Amino acid sequence: MNLCTRQTFAKVAYENMTTDAETMLYPSSTNFTQLSPVLKLINLKALNEWTDKSFSKLLQLLKYLFIFDLIRQRDTLSDGYGI
Repeated sequence: MNLCTRQTFAKVAYENMTTDAETMLYPSSTNFTQLSPVLKLINLKALNEWTDKSFSKLLQLLKYLFIFDLIRQRDTLSDGYGI
């Protein structure tokens, strides 16, 4: 990766984080932005001295749980509303 590509990547990453820091996690949320859960998870990792492997396993579990819940919600909506 050359210098120009790294600078572009860093600029895009910064812009995305800035946007995530300003965007609420849910429309009705008043306490959490899209960035705050990520920062809280990284803080937990550091405070509890989790290894990268254990942290990755936690993220995989959370991803599975959220995807499972989204599928369940979608199926409930389609069953109840004929979508």
